[in-house]
Order: sequence, then C-alpha cells, then structure tokens
Amino acid sequence: MFNVAGFERKCDRLRQLFSVPAAVLFVPIVVIVWRLIGKSPADPDLFARVGMGRLVEKFGGVTLHDPFAFTEKLPMWIDHEWLSGVVFYHTVSSLGDAGLVFLKLVVAVWTCLLLIRASLLYTPQASARLVWTGICILEASFLWVSTLRCQVFTYFFLALTYYAFVQYRVNAVSRYLVLIPFVSVVLVNMHGGYALELLVLWILTSSSLLQGRRWKLLAVVAALSSFAPAVTPYGFQTFTHYLVHALTMERSHITEWFALYRDPIPFVRTSLITIPLLAGVLITLRKREVDLTALGLLCFSFYCGFKHVRFVGFAMLTATVFGVPYFGRTVELMRARLRSRMLMLERSFALVSAVLVVGMIVQIVSASVQPKSWRLDTRSYPVKALEWLRTSGATGKLLVDFNNGSFALWRLYPRFLISMDGRYEEVYTNQAVADVAAAFSPNTAEGRAALYKLAPTHILYSVSGLSQQQKSALPSEWHEVYRDELYVVYSILADHPTPSTPAQTVDNLWKPLF
Repeated sequence: MFNVAGFERKCDRLRQLFSVPAAVLFVPIVVIVWRLIGKSPADPDLFARVGMGRLVEKFGGVTLHDPFAFTEKLPMWIDHEWLSGVVFYHTVSSLGDAGLVFLKLVVAVWTCLLLIRASLLYTPQASARLVWTGICILEASFLWVSTLRCQVFTYFFLALTYYAFVQYRVNAVSRYLVLIPFVSVVLVNMHGGYALELLVLWILTSSSLLQGRRWKLLAVVAALSSFAPAVTPYGFQTFTHYLVHALTMERSHITEWFALYRDPIPFVRTSLITIPLLAGVLITLRKREVDLTALGLLCFSFYCGFKHVRFVGFAMLTATVFGVPYFGRTVELMRARLRSRMLMLERSFALVSAVLVVGMIVQIVSASVQPKSWRLDTRSYPVKALEWLRTSGATGKLLVDFNNGSFALWRLYPRFLISMDGRYEEVYTNQAVADVAAAFSPNTAEGRAALYKLAPTHILYSVSGLSQQQKSALPSEWHEVYRDELYVVYSILADHPTPSTPAQTVDNLWKPLF
C-alpha cells in the first residue's frame, strides 16, 4: 500500500535540499548549460568581428577606415567592438568552432555564478530563492544562445559589477570595486553596453548617497569609469560622440530593438514574471522597508526591457540579484493565506524539479560527447554559394543583404567587396543603407535607380526571397550563374569563370583570404 506520509517526508527533504546555497548555485548552472549545449547558431555579426580581429593581427593595430565594403561609408570606422573581434579571431584560429562554443558556455556560467553569489550575499534569507533564480536565468538565457555575440561581455562585466557592489555594501570589501574602472576600459573596447554599465554605476552611487550608505568610493569608481572612452583607439570626444549617435539612432527595422509588446509571447512571459515582483514591492512599501538601490535598478532594468526586446535579459539578470526579496515576500504572503495548498505546490515543485534536473544532466552529458554540439550551425548562411564564388576566380562587388553581409565579408574579402552588413551604425551612411535595401527590388523605379547607382557585379538572393517579379525586372545584362537549394547568385559579368571542382563543403570556415 502506498505510504502517503513517507512520500510527503521525502518531498519535504527535497524541498530542504533545494533551499541550501549549494543547490541554489548548482541547479541554475545545470539549467543554463542544458539550455545552451548543442544549440550554437552562428550570430550574423560574428564574422565581421572575426574579420576585424584578423585586421588587427595583420596590421598590428586598429584600422580607422573600413576595407570591406564598396558602398558609401562614414569618414571614420569606429568599431566599438574591436577587442571582442580580437578575442573571437584568436579563439577560432586556435580552437575553431569548439573554442567559440566553449567560450560561450564559460562566459554564461561565470556570469550566472557571479549573479547568484551576489544574490546570496545581498539577501541571505529569502523564500523560494531557487524558483526565482531559475526563472530569471532561464528567461535571460537567450542572451547566450546565438554564438557568439559581443554583448555577452557586457553582461559578464555587469554581473561582476553587481558582485563587487554587494561585497562592498554587505562586507565592506572594496578590492572588487576598485577593479571596475579597469573593467570599464576593457568593456568600452568590447561592446557598446559600456553605456549601460556606466548608468548602473551611477544608479548604485546615487541610491547609496540617498540612503546614507557608503557612497564615496562608488562615486570615485563611477567617475573614473566615465573616462574609459579616453582609452580607445578613437579618443574620448570622438568615441563619446559616436556612442551617443549609436544609442539614439533610429532602428525601426531591427526586431531586437522593438518594444516588447510587439512580440506577444515574450511580452506575456515578462509580464507574468513582473506580477509577483510588483506584489512583493507593494508589500515592502506598506511596511516602509525601502531599498532604493534594489528598486532603482529594478525600475531602470524593467523599463529598458519593456522598451526594447534586447534588454529583457538585462532586466532578468538584475532581478536575479535584487528581485529575490520581493518575490520571497509574495511567496510568504501566499504561504500565510494558502498554507495547505502552498505546501502541496512546493512539494510537487520539488519532486518535478528533481526529475527535471536529473533529466537535464543526462542530456548535458549526452550532448557534450556529440561532435555536432561543438560546431557552429551555419545552415541558414550561403555557405555553398560563397564557396563557389570564392573558388571561381571571379572578383567584384557583391550586393548582399544585411544578415548575410558579415558572412560574405569574412569569406570573400579581398576578392569581393560587400554592399552591407550588421555594422550599419559604425560604417555605413543612412543613404547607403537605404540604397542597398532598395536595390534588391529592381521591379520598382527606386530599386532600379539604386541598382544602377551601386553598380554591383554580383547579387546574392535567397531562393525563398526572390520573387518572379523581381527576377523578371532585372536588367537583361544580369544572368544567373549559381543556384542551390537556398541561394542564387546573379552576375553582370558576360563570361563568368567557374570553379574547376565546385566545392559542396568547406574544410575550414575560419581560413581567411587576407
């Protein structure tokens, strides 16, 4: 006969096990590794960053003028991610795809460990910490899925900043905090998220001042970090002017800069996560227990998250540290009012979680021994089409879309120059962006004018994106020279050369022509 009391005792032991700090550290790490292992789609901007890293190695420094594109460009190429490119290039040169995947996992795990440690220090006693931490980290995991984005360094250094602040606030330990200005110098050369890091530092400083807590060292750290742009290849004034321009420019066509409400599923998920957080905030405000630091950071990060989809991860990582006490207050209220139901729910949660964690560990072990888990997924890219062009002996100017431009840049330079890639805010003029977009539609007067203005020698179309109307509208001198199941290449060259042995696979994606 089933022993109900014994089963409940086992569930209670699982509940206790999941509440210890070691479990709070271990389980979310299992979750993030499970979420990432075996999923390595190549980021559209990765290849341009590797290209910059290659240029730095070749010339021994940062070039100030873009060599990759043939379209109208800005007077100076200000690559705010050049140092990330150096890291990526040396990683793939030494370790290939596996190095990038491993780097992604290491940065993600280290970021999460710093956040969880900061949470444990900032709020030692909190109900349902593991639940909240798991939810936040799982919701933020999209930050690391695409391999490999420069923004991962922003969130790693942001986690380090939170950890340094908590050590200073709770334990009066300043050694981590004094590292932050040096961290800012590194970050300002790795990603534009330096601006986010700087705003967080000033929020920490101002909230500490208003609360009458230690703030002077924070102010010094924030002030020193504000001058980090002076330690870039471009100088303080030039770089800050560019950064302001990049942060305020219109991005109406970039989905990750859309407001969250335009993407219903993430909007609903984030809203549901916000509800218990808001309830906990109201409970603490009624008791006049106000933590300006936590409230300030939560308000700022969630504002950013709802305003732009890409910042949802920032909100979730901030909530991992500073949202725990508020979620815990909501749980405590529910326990007081729904004691028996909450007990049953928590027992069920502990049992289900134990089964899921074991299943995740099994999947992690299984995936980690499969070679495909350590390769980039480039199936959506024109791998075969560009290999055909690369080995054909042809040279010229390739009209290529925004998402494939970076890949084409890396694979074809210097034999081909490209029209456009994801570096739109740092390389191309607004007119160039508009011209390239229009040129793909020669069936319109604007498109034909743009095509003649840009004067490419080759056009790369996706098979699914090329309509019969667009095809028939191409001027007569354009003809198809290559086609596979995904992409088609048109050329204006009358006698186009072809490879002696057309390549169907690429032996080494990371071997440049320059």
